[in-house]
Amino acid sequence: MRKNGYEEVEPAKLIPVRGVRKFSFDGNVLRISGYAYFDEMLEKNPHKIEHSILVKRDYNNQDVSTINEETSEVDSINDYVKDDVIYEASVQRDSSANQVIESLNNVADAATYSDNYSYSAKIDFGTIYDGHPLDSGSYTLTVRLKQFVDGRWIAHDFSLGEIENLESDFIYATKMNLYAEKYVTKYSFVATQNVGSRTIQIVSNKLAKVNPAELIVRDEVIDVERHKISKIKKAIFRLAYEYYRRFSKIKSKRVSFLSDSRVDITGNFEYIYDEMKRRQTDLESRFYFKKTNNEPKKLREYVTLAKAIATSRFVLLDDFYPLIYPLTIRDGVELVQVWHAVGAFKTFGFSRVGMPGGPKLSSKNHRNYSAALVSSTNVVPNYAEGFGIDQRRVLPLGAPRTDLFFDEDKKRDVKARLTDEMPFIKGKKVVLFAPTFRGPGQNTAHYPFDWLDYETLYNKLAKEGFIFLFKIHPFVKNSPSIPYEYSNFFYDVSDYREVNDLLLIADVMITDYSSVVFEYSLLRRKTIFFAPDLSEYISSRNFYVDYQEFIPGPHVIDTMGLVQEIKNYKEVDTDRIDSFLNYYFDNLDGKASSRVVDALETGFGFDSEGTEQVQFSEDGKRIPRWGSK
Repeated sequence: MRKNGYEEVEPAKLIPVRGVRKFSFDGNVLRISGYAYFDEMLEKNPHKIEHSILVKRDYNNQDVSTINEETSEVDSINDYVKDDVIYEASVQRDSSANQVIESLNNVADAATYSDNYSYSAKIDFGTIYDGHPLDSGSYTLTVRLKQFVDGRWIAHDFSLGEIENLESDFIYATKMNLYAEKYVTKYSFVATQNVGSRTIQIVSNKLAKVNPAELIVRDEVIDVERHKISKIKKAIFRLAYEYYRRFSKIKSKRVSFLSDSRVDITGNFEYIYDEMKRRQTDLESRFYFKKTNNEPKKLREYVTLAKAIATSRFVLLDDFYPLIYPLTIRDGVELVQVWHAVGAFKTFGFSRVGMPGGPKLSSKNHRNYSAALVSSTNVVPNYAEGFGIDQRRVLPLGAPRTDLFFDEDKKRDVKARLTDEMPFIKGKKVVLFAPTFRGPGQNTAHYPFDWLDYETLYNKLAKEGFIFLFKIHPFVKNSPSIPYEYSNFFYDVSDYREVNDLLLIADVMITDYSSVVFEYSLLRRKTIFFAPDLSEYISSRNFYVDYQEFIPGPHVIDTMGLVQEIKNYKEVDTDRIDSFLNYYFDNLDGKASSRVVDALETGFGFDSEGTEQVQFSEDGKRIPRWGSK
């Protein structure tokens, strides 16, 4: 039978020899290597031999390709399965240097032919259907061997063969998720092979399709009542705010710090607060923190928060804070965004209108800021667009938390403390992996950890004194599945809140589209940009600048590229980093906190009766706004 340019043969006289040397999973990704050939039909010319690994739907849930022990013939699976191949994985040939096929007739054959008949492949079951996970059903893995014989291509599909050194039944189970703009679809995935069997069986089951935005989960059970109570509390919050806004006086020295992404004073807030204490200023500090947006607030906390927003002279935010955006900020209160990120890289906010996960033009998010603080005059237009506010309200005073990188004593103290808390970094060259999330937004945020080949990273880097730290974005719902045999090399430190502290102990950093590159570049060390999905990310998220022109370090797309650049971590393009810093920082002096507190003490230059900035002519004369005193 001719099919796709080759003749599919019944190998009554072709005895297949095959086996699997490596069969390992990293999350949803299978990495496999093995060999397959027709006995007594060895071919020296590599161009006359092709392999591919097939994922076939097993309609009968039975062993689909077995050797008949009496006749040494192969029972063809094609007798009862039609159009069963749902995926064909391309393969690479393994080097013969370390891949001797013992089954070949003699040592000479092994040296001559083994490179032609060895293969390796990678299959991502989480994206196998045009980016979607493997659909529900039973499947088998087979190897297709094609060979050019007597002027024609012949081919046949065989089971993969036994897994070498398999001493007990192989069972691997994991979960797969499909992240869409509104829904997360969950799948279970199980791969098995029994000792002595030549067939690898896979079963996928679709478990559920959920909308995370509509769920508040406790022990994985939907708590509908809690959601209703939260809506009632928020309504009371808005009523309380309107009451305090109309009938309570503003506390002229009160500075309220609001965050729903932390429980302690860290980041920009820490440096602003420390500078206020150092000066012994008469400004009063109040803090209203929750670990996440989803952490419930008591009714009393909502009322207290409403009063704080209505009566504080300054209300400081450091991140997205949806509770405050529908509010009308009263005259005399300044809502100041001291954004957690530095510079402007990937688009955000209203710069993403029309993109997946982007806001509607009618959205109230961000628009009521009195001021937003940025690091450079060059990024003012980007933040004004992203926040949907006038450029005059975007102030390039600097990012307070970057002051750390100019304080040698504090840097030394932080490194000493982290070495005590993380003794595994002692004497090691530290690789920090700090990517941003994927997905339209917080509810579906994830990271495809299967892009990383854990085994290769370990084998290539551990023996050279490196360790690998994961610092994953707090939005990300999944986590790296670190194989236990590599647990002395890979460490997940994502729970450590302050990423800037971790930057100090990193000899080299890996990121992709994260703004952490701005802070790390202040150390003038190497950043590697690991972005296999660059074209897809550009189409769905995009940037304010050209990515390749922007990044002050090498761009790599696979694990071997990472290994090479990590080994060469001391090769740093300092001229490019200096140009990068000079563009994204107006002041490289470590005094951003001082400038922010100066602005707090002088009211940011705002008219005390409103939110408009005071304007002056070239000769210093005040230009009053219409109707002002």
